[in-house]
Amino acid sequence: MWRYWLFRLTGWVVQHLPAGVSYGAAWLGGWLAFQLAAGARAGVIANLRHVLGPSANEAAVRRAALGAFRTSAYNYVDMFRIPLVSPQALMQRTTVHHPERILDAVAGGKGVVVCTVHHGNFDLLVQASQAYNVAVTALVERLDPPELFDLILKLRGCHGLRLLPVGP
Repeated sequence: MWRYWLFRLTGWVVQHLPAGVSYGAAWLGGWLAFQLAAGARAGVIANLRHVLGPSANEAAVRRAALGAFRTSAYNYVDMFRIPLVSPQALMQRTTVHHPERILDAVAGGKGVVVCTVHHGNFDLLVQASQAYNVAVTALVERLDPPELFDLILKLRGCHGLRLLPVGP
């Protein structure tokens, strides 16, 4: 339950600070998490070693892993700030190539399935898609405790994004 209250407190703070201060805190928070979360750090380093190749030096792999932790922290700031930013404003932060392909399919009465990877902030992209007035459903992993899961659903769904929990 402590994670729920930590998220609530962090979300409240992020929503009441200037964005630049929140991102600065996320930069520091990403570094702190990298230092303290030994298991997660080892997992990220192992994954990046595959990506960067066996010849990559240890310093480069560790820098990339630290970058992954910081990016994750920035993504949390963005998630907490979703209620403060309109989908139209989010469109200015994203690049969508060929949106007419999706819009034409939807206008023709067809659904569209889009598969993505977590390259950049996926939350911003799906939130920005709401500016096109297209109904979007995203699959999400359940989290514990359920109160934390509900909080994240509320944040991510505030502009009309439909989130569908998946599991085994």
